[in-house]
Amino acid sequence: MDIPIEPVDVLEKISEPVTADISRNDVVEYWSLGPPSETCQHCDAVMWKEESINKKVKKAKSRFSLCCADATIKLPKCKDIPTYLKNLYADPIQGPLFMQNITIYNSMVSFTSMGCNVDRSINKGYGPVIYRLNGIIIHQLGALLPHPGKKPKFCQLYIYDTQNEIANRMSWIDNPVKKGIHASIVQGLITMFDETNILVQKFRQARDRFEEDRIVDLRIQLKVSCSVSGRPNHIIPSDEVAAVLVGNAKYTEGVRDIMVHCKRNSLQRIPEIHPLRAALQYPILFPNGEDGYHEGLEYVKIPGNSKREKKRKNITSKEYYSHCFQVRKNQDYTMRLGGRLFQQFIVDSFSSIEQARLYWVKKHQEELRSDLYSNIRDQFHKGDMDTSNIGQSYILPSSFTGSRRYMQQNFQDALAVCRVIGHPDLFLTMTCNNEWPEIQHMMALLPSCKIENCPDITARVFKLKVEQLCTDIQKNEIFGKCTALMYVVEYQKRGLPHIHMLIWLDSSAKPKTCEAADSLVSAEIPNPVEEPELYEAVKKFMIHGPCGKQNPDSSCMKDHKCTRHFPKKYSSSTTIDQSGFPIYRRCKTSEKVKVRKSELDNQWVVPYNKYLLLRYNCHINLEICAYASSLKYLFKYCLKGHDQATVMINRKRAKDGEGDKPVVVDEIKTFLDGRYICGVEAAHRIYGFDVHHRTISVQRLPYHLPQQKSCTFSSKDKLADVVKHWSIRKSKLEAFFDLNKVDKTARKYCYSQIPQFYVWNGQSTSWSIRKQGFQIGRLTYTHHGSGELWYLRMLLCRICGPTSYKDLLLYVAFCIKLSKQPVTLMDGLPMIRNGMKR
Repeated sequence: MDIPIEPVDVLEKISEPVTADISRNDVVEYWSLGPPSETCQHCDAVMWKEESINKKVKKAKSRFSLCCADATIKLPKCKDIPTYLKNLYADPIQGPLFMQNITIYNSMVSFTSMGCNVDRSINKGYGPVIYRLNGIIIHQLGALLPHPGKKPKFCQLYIYDTQNEIANRMSWIDNPVKKGIHASIVQGLITMFDETNILVQKFRQARDRFEEDRIVDLRIQLKVSCSVSGRPNHIIPSDEVAAVLVGNAKYTEGVRDIMVHCKRNSLQRIPEIHPLRAALQYPILFPNGEDGYHEGLEYVKIPGNSKREKKRKNITSKEYYSHCFQVRKNQDYTMRLGGRLFQQFIVDSFSSIEQARLYWVKKHQEELRSDLYSNIRDQFHKGDMDTSNIGQSYILPSSFTGSRRYMQQNFQDALAVCRVIGHPDLFLTMTCNNEWPEIQHMMALLPSCKIENCPDITARVFKLKVEQLCTDIQKNEIFGKCTALMYVVEYQKRGLPHIHMLIWLDSSAKPKTCEAADSLVSAEIPNPVEEPELYEAVKKFMIHGPCGKQNPDSSCMKDHKCTRHFPKKYSSSTTIDQSGFPIYRRCKTSEKVKVRKSELDNQWVVPYNKYLLLRYNCHINLEICAYASSLKYLFKYCLKGHDQATVMINRKRAKDGEGDKPVVVDEIKTFLDGRYICGVEAAHRIYGFDVHHRTISVQRLPYHLPQQKSCTFSSKDKLADVVKHWSIRKSKLEAFFDLNKVDKTARKYCYSQIPQFYVWNGQSTSWSIRKQGFQIGRLTYTHHGSGELWYLRMLLCRICGPTSYKDLLLYVAFCIKLSKQPVTLMDGLPMIRNGMKR
């Protein structure tokens, strides 16, 4: 709900102190990470000191978890890159031609087809090519032989008509000469794979047996079993590692083994956790046919250090890929040489991680149940002991990062912060600069690679920059004392990450005057003689456009108007408009900058802070949140989440007079269909970096009507045990009632205020006095159409110290009695809203 604030409350004409550090024209030094001077002592990964998990401990040897999980992950080195491929990358003539069409060459030699929707709209125009995926990724494997009259493709090309193999592969490309596809390169790749790739060798063996013996039911079994090291030929013999030829044998498929038939009408999907998934799809990145991630990889046990041992025994896929993507000086970077193909592989890797997580959620829908306690009890008394007959399945919970519920809950949490400490004072946007010196330092170790094809390095540097920005705002207090901040990470269509941050300042630091606002935010081009560095930074990062008549095809144009409302009007001073947004000072001066043959003045400047712009050398927009009425816009923009299709639950008329029944909607499928993933986002998520960060903790407080608390249980549980367990276990609301019975101090607070002074103990299901820390409570959202539950929420937000539901009803009765006329419960609630107190 918008909070009305008068304009005079926002920018008062009074004298207020301004933070000296950013108001003076002192020389501002660029904050630099420096070159990556640290090396992990366990896996030789090149790191920055700021990435260590013990960076606050002086004189201690750096330890890192991003690469090898602090020595608990150990994988053998990959084999050396084959000589032909190494020379091809380095060839001054054929190398650029190969890199330009590397994704096409890879598809010509891959074993599997890749089903996905690639967003090609972002690559229209100038700039490096960015790989951005929409929806789900599926790797599929066909039959060993093509159907009669059909051309061979993918794995069939390694077996069928190999005398004309090059021509067969080239035939799948329309006008290969025009697209720059050279038969000599294809021939060289095939020859190389025959010599080095164990998968190609197995398929060639199948070809030989088929041609010699004409086995009708020939199959290739791609087994899951492999060594705990993750590499073939390490412990188990090679014939049990990569592939087993099966001729005229009874077909017995394992749990995740892939059986390639001689003839098969349908395509076979490759599981996300199959160790050969990557090698089958990306033979150029994995020219030796090595195994990838599989569930059998185990952590390394550290003798004499039980603290660093993990409860989980096996390495996760996220940890595996995080280890593989590291830069190491003493190891070939074969994958990175693939350029755009490596960028695609990063997106594919994260997709496999997320799809495996979603598969787990979908698989356990039938096992995880939730229902009201009264329904479970009634079912038990009716004699129905089967828990699978009751409860509703979870679809996509709020704990799943990026889901619709995840975004909604964070939005409500942000509003709860505003309820306690007021609306935010500053709104900041920071965008990554891929020309940062730190990125260039790391790229110097990869001389043959381009930064747009190394999104993992961009994600790492940006994360460290954001951490330092938070330190400057909170600890160094560049804006004055900061009470709270929160931010979300998003990704531009061109792939670069950026954050939207909301900042709450102490009352002594709030910009209450126009002078204070001008000292924080500038929307003018500086004098190039007096401030040359600032002038160049504004010119490079803080100029919008040009758009409008000067560039009608700009991406910001819609219906012949700029969606960012540029160019802005001139203004001699900073004011606030009727909508609650600040109008910054933009004097009409002679200072101009030239952008794409257009000369632009102060009308085109994006508001910025001088100190932050020079300190971080990137696009960093700073705005003042003048009105609380602008909160909804700010929070929606800050927490809007991924572009996804809207989930709708339709209702249909049930048969036999059973009433309306909800039609189950697959939210997991909707999530997959609506997601977009680029390389930087994939790397960011693989490394486990924060997508949403908030300095103030918010505890979500559920509530329920009597005997209707939510109970979770497994479909395998006995119903009698479920009833007994939940009859003893208290909900947070029931424990709140019990607390008020024994603690007089607690009776001063409403339900939502309790977490500020008390701590919830999940084991004993009780509230105890808070001794340290700070936390805000928030009652979970309920729609006004929920009937009594919605009214209960209103009462809990206004009544302090109730000891039972009866206390809440007595308060309503008291309000009705004061009115001296017969009224209903719904008539009594407006009295509560108008401030009648107990």
